[in-house]
Amino acid sequence: MESVSLFVVGLLTAVLSLLGFVQQHPELPQASRDQAQQIAQQAITQATQTLEQTGSQTPATNANVTSECLVLTHDLWIGKSDEDTGGEVSKLQLWLKAEGYFPDAQGTGYYGEKTAGAMVKWQKAHGMDFVTTKSGVGKMTRAKMQEACSRTSSNIKIGNPYGGSYDLEAKIQYEAGIPIAVAEFHGGFNLGVYDGTSAPKEYVDFGDGASIAAEKTVCPGSDCYFQAKHLYPKAGTYTITLHTIENAKRINLTATKITVAKDGCEGTADAPYIAAILPISGPRGTSVEIWGCNLSGFEGDTDFTFESSYGQKVTIDGEASYRQSGGTSAKIQVQEPCHQGETVYGEYSGLPAQCVYTPILPGTYQVYVTPWSKKSNVVNFTVTQ
Repeated sequence: MESVSLFVVGLLTAVLSLLGFVQQHPELPQASRDQAQQIAQQAITQATQTLEQTGSQTPATNANVTSECLVLTHDLWIGKSDEDTGGEVSKLQLWLKAEGYFPDAQGTGYYGEKTAGAMVKWQKAHGMDFVTTKSGVGKMTRAKMQEACSRTSSNIKIGNPYGGSYDLEAKIQYEAGIPIAVAEFHGGFNLGVYDGTSAPKEYVDFGDGASIAAEKTVCPGSDCYFQAKHLYPKAGTYTITLHTIENAKRINLTATKITVAKDGCEGTADAPYIAAILPISGPRGTSVEIWGCNLSGFEGDTDFTFESSYGQKVTIDGEASYRQSGGTSAKIQVQEPCHQGETVYGEYSGLPAQCVYTPILPGTYQVYVTPWSKKSNVVNFTVTQ
């Protein structure tokens, strides 16, 4: 029995080492990363089968390895089931239960609203501040799972969230005719959780399901501050809260209220809508900020389509949207996403392909977004000479 336990310990230790190596070397080809995930999953399965066959239990020093080191190979979202994911939905549900995010999970094998809600809690506790229940589990979440698996709790340091004074102010400023809420925080020092390499984080919760992480806190002298902007879809009075995260738990620090007199977006509650594009014209390479509602799709992806008057389309990724949940803005650069003859790699598959090059020429383009196959309204952007 002791030899079996030692075998399992060695096997699971090797799994941790393999996943840790992959995490520390992002330059590895996606095919190699996928192969490592498959090897790790096979090793965990072998360890489980060995313990079941011998009737032994996982050694105490590795009691949480199977819950902490879940390896998924499929993208998951609401509607997915064990049948089309090789049993990965029920594995995820039981893993979330073991992690403490889904205490009543039964391993039903169907990814529904309850599973999505539990997954969002885990994602936000691990820095994915932009997610909603529609975001699902994809490449970015799987990478976070590997990171959590290869990192021990001794590597986590907690910043001091107590003491000092905090000042949170909010106001409405109009940009291109739409009401943008501006929240500004002042405080004596940085707050939040950090891992020794990244800075502490603060978060602003806008009171309508949207929040934003302050990734770059400016500290002139002893006063640290940051500014966060948000477009409220509907008029009303909202409570804006400043909070931090300690041991995956939210700690509220201060709050203020703001009254919005005008709806920021039109249409139904879940329909994508572009409220404004700033600026509305400029040469190729212009940086543009797009404001709206329900702009993001799977795992927070925000891909804007620029369609010319003669039907050619260019898709540009709104990279800046990844730092907030319920995001209402994205920043893009009006230029081709790849160069002619360049080899590009699939965002989720990692497979190589030739760039489908479409030049952005002077003219007026229709701009829209299609998250979850729902097309937004159209706004115009003119590319000048």
